[in-house]
Amino acid sequence: MQPSAASLRICHAAAAAGPSGGGGSSSSPPELPPPAHRAANDAPAVTTAAAAAAELGRADGTGGGGVAAALESLRYPAEQQAAASATQTALLQRLAAAAERQAAAMEARPGSAAAQRPRQAGRPHLPSTRLLLLLCLSSSPASSPAVLHAASGFTTAEARELLAAALQGRAYVLPRRCEYQLPELLDALQALAGVRPGVEAREAPGRAGERECLVSFPRLPLPAAATATVPSRASRTAAAGPSGGSAPSPSAPAELPHLAPAGAATGGPAPGGGGGGVAAALESLRALAEQQAAASAAQTALLRQLAAAQERQAAAMEGLAAAQAALVGIAREQGAAAERHFRARLLQSALTRLDKVTSAPVDGVHKLLEAALPLGGAHVMHLDDGHTEPAAAKESVADGSAIVNAPPAQRYPAEPPSFTLGDIRRAIPAHCFERSTLKSSMHLAFDVLVCSVLWFASTFIDKLPVPGWVSYGILWPLYWFWQGAFMTGIWVIAHECGHGAFSPSDAVNDGVGLVFHSLLLVPYYSWKHSHRRHHQHTGSTELDEVFVPEVRPPGSKAHWIQRTPVYRLGHLLFQQLLGWPLYLAFNVSGHAYPRWANHFDPYSPIFTKKERIEVLISDLSLVAVVAGLAAVGKAFGWIWLLKTYGIPYLIVNHWLVMITFLQHTHPNLPHYGEGEWDWLRGAMATVDRSYGILNKVFHNITDTHVAHHLFSYMPHYHAMEATQHIKKVLGPYYATDERNCFAALWQELGACAFVTPDAGGPEKVYWYSK
Repeated sequence: MQPSAASLRICHAAAAAGPSGGGGSSSSPPELPPPAHRAANDAPAVTTAAAAAAELGRADGTGGGGVAAALESLRYPAEQQAAASATQTALLQRLAAAAERQAAAMEARPGSAAAQRPRQAGRPHLPSTRLLLLLCLSSSPASSPAVLHAASGFTTAEARELLAAALQGRAYVLPRRCEYQLPELLDALQALAGVRPGVEAREAPGRAGERECLVSFPRLPLPAAATATVPSRASRTAAAGPSGGSAPSPSAPAELPHLAPAGAATGGPAPGGGGGGVAAALESLRALAEQQAAASAAQTALLRQLAAAQERQAAAMEGLAAAQAALVGIAREQGAAAERHFRARLLQSALTRLDKVTSAPVDGVHKLLEAALPLGGAHVMHLDDGHTEPAAAKESVADGSAIVNAPPAQRYPAEPPSFTLGDIRRAIPAHCFERSTLKSSMHLAFDVLVCSVLWFASTFIDKLPVPGWVSYGILWPLYWFWQGAFMTGIWVIAHECGHGAFSPSDAVNDGVGLVFHSLLLVPYYSWKHSHRRHHQHTGSTELDEVFVPEVRPPGSKAHWIQRTPVYRLGHLLFQQLLGWPLYLAFNVSGHAYPRWANHFDPYSPIFTKKERIEVLISDLSLVAVVAGLAAVGKAFGWIWLLKTYGIPYLIVNHWLVMITFLQHTHPNLPHYGEGEWDWLRGAMATVDRSYGILNKVFHNITDTHVAHHLFSYMPHYHAMEATQHIKKVLGPYYATDERNCFAALWQELGACAFVTPDAGGPEKVYWYSK
């Protein structure tokens, strides 16, 4: 018998809707298309099947009632699926709106980098380390350590170990020079794994008095889809019962089981046997539609939960932004009040002093000073004795003497800042962190060339037909000054090698640093390790390595001899000429170790066991240089060696000690004790100072020192640009001093004898006193 046109259409429709109701084929059932394709394609197929089956019932007159009932059962699951798709669309719109609210709240946070610069279209605002981890975890294992090494300052071995620890869920000892990236690493791992890694500061094994940072990575959980099980058809049939009329639970896994052909499952007749084959095909379509409706319901429930969570998160972010805005407003009000208080005290002091030296009426002087020094809202009250005193300054000294300690309004903040190191880094252009071996070598070559020309010119000084006072009073001092200055520039570049800022290659950094620091009688590796610990603990009264101040109780005063100009002058000369070699040989003004420490003993408590071989290499390099200098002195004369190398070497020592002392010594900079100190506040407890034209000779290590302590691996030729961006984020935390450097040196030696906490202030926040 030839099949009718309606039979052909119903077969095509059944084939389009899902597996056919053919004979008992044992081949594996085909995979179902993804849910998005089913939602788009299955409903038209069911409609076509319904129309074709109705025509078949009318044409053949067989099985019409069964077909109509089966088609009626198809309509309800299709309506369920359509409703679920509409609900999913609405939930996705809610998710998008909540994400936009969350992004807006994040960008509106006061002090955030996004709030201070326009957002670039099409570029995600991700922390650099988080983006780096995402790239590394999604790329090949062979290239991931290289990417991490190039972008963050980790060595290739450290990058490989970090990625292995993160992926395997075990502990990792963070390199000391990379601890500034700890906040971003924790944020990145929390975003990737859903839980925050643990951090533990413990005493380093074999290094007494030194701590290391241990990061415990959690084992990354597998997504739920990877562990979902797919029920078999037998279990589904058993759960549905003999009638097969019950639909799967909406909480069933999103993965749908394969659908076997209806004929194979039920043993029904093949097509061409009447209405039974059509009914079997429609039964297969009905089962498929019910499964699709169940899957859509499960997806809807998941989307509803996700949308609710996203909305709660957006609401929390908006509340956080509002709270931070309120805190910023309070801080501004407090700053304005402190400024008014300081102006009031300054006015009172000036009025009292003028009253002692002039016969002019006090009220007239008051009006003049008030016009020049507006109090900004701090009203002035007239006292019974005819003097005036700001109402906010009743606690001022009665005799109007000069304020001994720096006023609170002039001190730099000691409270934890609202910004993070990641906020500062994101404010700096990415190219500022790029290291170029060629560019660094050009700066080094220029300094070497200038020193060579100056040395060559010095060979003619004693041959010139000029009086001796001209040679030794003008020409030789000029040579010593400029030769010492440019040798200091070479010292600064070799110092950058110790930080890895000269070149992306560690071998180039250590090679160049070892050669040029040895020529300046500096033990390269020894100083590199101790200087790294200085950067790790800047501003800590317990752990810092250089110019660590003495801590005294509140109200202490220096001995009267220490306050005399003669003592200060002797201290200055001793410090500037011999401070550097005494620090290297005897750890003078350095960290207090349990036993004698120096930079030449491989077993000194300054160094770890694995650093001893490098200390020995530094010692051997110095022995070679000293032997070469001895040979030169023996060949050309010791006086000639003293004039051409010895005195410029002492000038280098002077600049090095002066620069370092003034970078970390200021009456308005805080120091922190144990429990109060943290890395970011310690790194900001440094000050940028100007040395005039010598700023360029010293490669701006003098006026970009804050940037250097925040990002020590940044090359010096990008530090000036980076400093301008850093200022905007740090705000009042940025410390700078434009006084003459020699005047500041004299004043700081007198005003910064020791540190002490404020009476009634934080117990572990210290300020300089005399």
